[in-house]
Amino acid sequence: MMQVFHGAGCHHCRDTGYLGRLPVYEMLVVNRDLADAIASDATRAEMRQRALASGMRPILTLARHRVLAGETTMEEILRTVGED
Repeated sequence: MMQVFHGAGCHHCRDTGYLGRLPVYEMLVVNRDLADAIASDATRAEMRQRALASGMRPILTLARHRVLAGETTMEEILRTVGED
């Protein structure tokens, strides 16, 4: 069973349960394969498949890792990032 944390709040965080900022991002490096897909007017699904195959990790995947590490909560991720 996984333990998921929830922000409790204190005077340091003004009772929000969150203090400071934590980067959660998605970065796409355009390699030759992706450049060829763009040039050939590939579909969004095909470009996504190529990006994932070349190592891109979707933002919600990284966000879930932050949640499981106890660095933030899923509620905060969904509030700020949303669902894809």
